[in-house]
Amino acid sequence: MEVKIQRRGQIIGVKKEKLAEYLDLHRNIPADIQAMLLEAGFQKLEIYVQELPNGDCWLFQYNEQVPGNEKALDNDRYREWLRVTGLCQQPLPGETFWKDMDLAYTLHPECQ
Repeated sequence: MEVKIQRRGQIIGVKKEKLAEYLDLHRNIPADIQAMLLEAGFQKLEIYVQELPNGDCWLFQYNEQVPGNEKALDNDRYREWLRVTGLCQQPLPGETFWKDMDLAYTLHPECQ
């Protein structure tokens, strides 16, 4: 049976004065949080940061997840992690969390 991986790109702002804290949190991510993400089916999770010419800072996230065990993240410890990292974030207007981005292009070399 083929495993169906969900791929997503997401965007959220990061408060410029909180950027160093956000980066530190993720460069020193607790082992139990990483274990929960793996248990929830994440195969890949990457966050990129970019400061734009106007001074705004944005986070771009790409993740690959095998759906089916999302309840591994339904606990107080993970909610606290989201709360702490969320204090550093600035969602897009009208959003409360990461915003899914529309896929524009995918290169699949194995299909050539």
